[in-house]
Amino acid sequence: LIEHLAGDDLDARRNALILLHTGLDSYRQFAGIYLVEYIMHKVDEYILSGRETFEFADLIWDIAQVYLGEKRYGNLAELCRILGKKCQRVNGILTFESIAVKKAVSDLNRREVINQLIWELMEGQNGSFPDIKTILVTIGSEEVAFALSTIIAHQSRQIRQYVLKIIAELGKAGVNVFSRIMDDNKSFEREPDKKELPDEKWYVVRNSIFVLGALRDNEGCRALRQRISDTDTRVRREIITALEKIGGDDAIDLLMILAEDNDREVREAAVIAIGLIGKADIVPELIDLAHRRNSEIIKIIGTLGKLGGEAAGKFLSDLLSDAQLQSTLTSNRSSREELKLATIKALGKIGDKAALEKIREFTGSLSASQKIFFGGSKLGKAAEDILNRRDS
Repeated sequence: LIEHLAGDDLDARRNALILLHTGLDSYRQFAGIYLVEYIMHKVDEYILSGRETFEFADLIWDIAQVYLGEKRYGNLAELCRILGKKCQRVNGILTFESIAVKKAVSDLNRREVINQLIWELMEGQNGSFPDIKTILVTIGSEEVAFALSTIIAHQSRQIRQYVLKIIAELGKAGVNVFSRIMDDNKSFEREPDKKELPDEKWYVVRNSIFVLGALRDNEGCRALRQRISDTDTRVRREIITALEKIGGDDAIDLLMILAEDNDREVREAAVIAIGLIGKADIVPELIDLAHRRNSEIIKIIGTLGKLGGEAAGKFLSDLLSDAQLQSTLTSNRSSREELKLATIKALGKIGDKAALEKIREFTGSLSASQKIFFGGSKLGKAAEDILNRRDS
């Protein structure tokens, strides 16, 4: 019958499908589960060889209904792995090499199927999670992402972790659903005199931001951009973590805005994140930021050392020797000695010939009294350690 199902005769294919459906529908009375498993094995062979016809999708749905009815999630997961041989995610979008496979996956994307799997995720045995994850990721639809979003703040930490692991593999479907949560002003409603979100909203928002970061899709930046001025400091801090994961120019642009936030911890976290994902072309903007907001000068210096480049090297070299520039950039949170120590370490991170020469020049300029007093000993030791490591 399966051979006929893969043939060129349309009537034979239709009749074969009717008979296979009848057999699967009544297998409980006349055969064991081995019949279903054997059919699935044959389906695998035909899909792998590219011989499946459109009618195979209906046969696959019949098999799936048997497995769902008996909660054989391991078998259904194996069926999904078979389908997965002819589908893949390209730029976060699920694409198919087979029309039959596309229809089979579409047939699984039913509310009753998704609801059953979500219920099993919450109430079933923990051992079934890998199989349920495989099935839901194979379906990979916005309907799946939305259903998971409704339990993303579940009271059970383990279930929350399960949900996040599944969503992290849903690509654009996850981005679209959780972007809508970030777009929805109702997600950010709070009492007029409160800056922080109430707990029930905070957990949903926090996990939504986490998901957008975990998906590492540049489109997530658009949804995050809308909330970088939220009055809840926790929201802004979570956004920085997400942007660090996403990376790219759009993320850097948002981090530069957050580097001027009213909250010191947010500013520092943003500057550090820029150092982790930024490139040397952002250095001029960081130098400008240093002149405008010197309260984070130590963090900015450290970031310039990580980014490197000619502009960073020149600014740091000037800073190490220019007393007036040091005075301008010294804040009420840092002394000149702290500023110079951070600059020496940053030049050491750059580590090119010009940077090391500047460090040598600085150590040579220290008088005996400076090395003993005014923090010179600490500065000189830091410089010597860097030069010794480089020499070795």
